[in-house]
Amino acid sequence: MGKFEDTEMDQDQFRWNFKGQKLDNLPKKQRKALQKRAKWSKSDVYHFETAINEIVESTAQRIAPLSYQFGGFFFAICLLIAATVVAAQSGEVLGGLLMFALGIIIAGASLWYRTQLMGRKWKKIAAELATFFKLQAELHEGMQFEFHIQGHHKKKNSKERTSVWYERYVVLTLPPEDYIPRSKRMSFRPAVSKKLSQKKAKDKARHERAIEEPNTVIREKAVSYVTEDGITLPHWWIARKDNEGRTYYINNFKKRTQWEAPTEKQIEKEKGEMESQLPPPAYDAETKAKRKFEQVKRRSLVKRRSLIQIQQGDTAGLTEDQLLDVRRENRPTGMTSAPFSGDKRKKKKKSKKQAPPKPKKEEKEKEEPKKEEPKKKKKKKDKEGRDSRPSEGDSRPSEKKDKKKKKKKDKGGDGEAKKKKKKKR
Repeated sequence: MGKFEDTEMDQDQFRWNFKGQKLDNLPKKQRKALQKRAKWSKSDVYHFETAINEIVESTAQRIAPLSYQFGGFFFAICLLIAATVVAAQSGEVLGGLLMFALGIIIAGASLWYRTQLMGRKWKKIAAELATFFKLQAELHEGMQFEFHIQGHHKKKNSKERTSVWYERYVVLTLPPEDYIPRSKRMSFRPAVSKKLSQKKAKDKARHERAIEEPNTVIREKAVSYVTEDGITLPHWWIARKDNEGRTYYINNFKKRTQWEAPTEKQIEKEKGEMESQLPPPAYDAETKAKRKFEQVKRRSLVKRRSLIQIQQGDTAGLTEDQLLDVRRENRPTGMTSAPFSGDKRKKKKKSKKQAPPKPKKEEKEKEEPKKEEPKKKKKKKDKEGRDSRPSEGDSRPSEKKDKKKKKKKDKGGDGEAKKKKKKKR
């Protein structure tokens, strides 16, 4: 819905004007155009007209009924009549004038409210018609429907300016002559979806080959482009298309592009230049790097196949060698104790974190006497201290030693006497 100036209609468009709150009768020319171009029947035209009229009437009764439009104005007229009666028959002129002024104010407010109510009503009608037109556009493919409100400040066919009056109409846009409905169009898929489906198919084929033959090496075939003259482009030539669909050629060796396809002479010349500039390196198939690469590739294929079997639940034929590279959390419950290749890495890391190596035997022998010397000195000091104590007047330690010696002698004598008795017996 919008307000705009008069604009000329296209050949495929025509107006269907409103007369009050209902659509006006459609002329015969426009009816025939609908029947020929849009293939409408008479019943379709009738149903379209009645449906719009019903939408307008139902929304007008719901949002702006007559009681809302003229209720305040009717109350104002009653108040004005009562004011005149009071002023004429009774002596209260001041009260009658106040009632008269109040009636005029209410009448003006009711007219302002009616204009606001009418604007709200047509906005709601426009929203209801928009939803109805969406359904009609799906039914009648290729057609467009619009509802317009146009404001004017002049009377029709006159130069006299008046208050604003509105012209409301529906614009119908007929489908073009070469329009093809969706049901008769050819189905197509964009190039992106085709490429994605091809890539999925290739990945699936590679996966199946890896499961069936784990020791085989998978190699993708290089896609070659053949020109119109039957020349296959080498790997450094690429054929591409621009936005307009024209084919051009990219030379990655010379770092340039051209519209014409390369000739056989040009390709042979570039081959010679490449061989002279970039000779092949010496290749040894039995190098450690090559063997390690093949070993890693084989182990990765075995790991992939074992993981697939675990996911499918077929774990009966799995061995420890097949589970060597599979983590313990991904293994079945009965095979978690099998060896894992990651354990070796952990051991290596731990050995690196250990203390530095111990010193040699020669270094130990040199260090040992140095540590024992202070101990001997301490012993000497202790003996000297003990010898010096009795000189100071303290005879207790010497007495204890004498008692111990006597006890040992007594024990020794008793032992010898017992031995002699045994011999005599």
